[in-house]
Amino acid sequence: MTEEAQEQNPDDLVGQSDEVFDDKSERNDSLSETRKEPTVTRGDETNQCAGPKNDRELEIAVKEIRQQFAHAGEAFELSDETKRLLGEKMNVEIAQTHERMFKYQELLQEGKIARANDLIDSVGGRLDSGIKPFKQFNPSKQERFLVQKGRVRDAEVVFKVGESSDKEAIQDEARNLRVVERASSELDVKPDIHFVRQEGDVFENEKMCGLATEYIQDDPELKRNLTPEQKVDIIGKTIDNLQRLPVADEARESGVPIHDGEKIVRDAQYFLGILSQEGRIDAENCKALQEIFSGARPLLVAEKSVFVHGDAHGDNIYIKKGKNGELDISLLDFEGLRISNQYHDWSEILNKSSFLKHLQANRPELFEPIKGNVENMWLDASVIFDEKQIIDRVAEGNPDKARNFRLTRIYDMLTRIMNDRNSENPLAQERTRLYLEYIQKEVQ
Repeated sequence: MTEEAQEQNPDDLVGQSDEVFDDKSERNDSLSETRKEPTVTRGDETNQCAGPKNDRELEIAVKEIRQQFAHAGEAFELSDETKRLLGEKMNVEIAQTHERMFKYQELLQEGKIARANDLIDSVGGRLDSGIKPFKQFNPSKQERFLVQKGRVRDAEVVFKVGESSDKEAIQDEARNLRVVERASSELDVKPDIHFVRQEGDVFENEKMCGLATEYIQDDPELKRNLTPEQKVDIIGKTIDNLQRLPVADEARESGVPIHDGEKIVRDAQYFLGILSQEGRIDAENCKALQEIFSGARPLLVAEKSVFVHGDAHGDNIYIKKGKNGELDISLLDFEGLRISNQYHDWSEILNKSSFLKHLQANRPELFEPIKGNVENMWLDASVIFDEKQIIDRVAEGNPDKARNFRLTRIYDMLTRIMNDRNSENPLAQERTRLYLEYIQKEVQ
């Protein structure tokens, strides 16, 4: 290798290394997609922004950049100075790739917000620009909706408009709200808490893509001053009141998902089989759990059907002082409504609480970015859920019901594991690991 070759410009070296990359099949095919020119609409403008569109594509693009520069270093004998310049250029190109993704996501977010605003205007609604949006398609938070206070027909409302691909989720939530409102009206005694009501719809091409719910005042300072015990009691009161609503045949036939005893046993056994085949659960433990679920089938099937919210935590519970000095409690966000047993809502709360407390104690690098959200949910380490006491209360001291409670918890964990087990998200990976560990301990 000549001195002249050793001191080539780093730009030239990277180009040449690309040509001598022999096995083209080793490159990730999806990488070519990251180099295309995606079109992003912002208002009436069309913007071209080359680069990755999400974290997965960014990871692939950065990997290719590192490979290109590594091959440049391997193809030539380079001086230390050239290696240094090559490293600097690589870092600059990686930083520019990050910037292109952020720019793309920023333009895409602006386009989604503009579309949502136009749709809200089209139904005679208007947003309250003086109030910060609750959600606004923030890609870093994986937000799929614009959620913001506004007005329609002189009523204060909260608009929720989804992406074009989320129309079905919005339509399902509207259905769930109607089911809960209808069930509430059938009670002889008014519930002790308020369930948010729908006030209007937002349409795009004659298909519902958004909804407006009544605006409910929350008191953040009052929430901050609640004791941990009060927070646990409010969650319990919220779950109890939702379970008081009658589950009529009309609700069962409405399309609300049903997780009855048959489904719990069937899915749990199937999930366990898959996880055992993948080597995630010991075969002996898998068989033991499948037999336990099978043996519990009659009692799980016999459990009373109730409505399950799925996210009955502090972030979806609004409170304020009522006229009589007592707390007015409201439950929001019925996107995950389903029909199941009386243990399901508590199972989800206990599972989430255990996972998030684990992060807080053992994985601070994962917990810190979500700390504020977890505190708002009342699921941080300051709020203690006495699992034994909760199980005893809900199961009324009945050992068969206590077993059904524990099996419902395991079923919820299995559902999360199946969704997360191949994810590259560190939070999903840690939750999968923790839940698998819990399930195997529970068997033993």
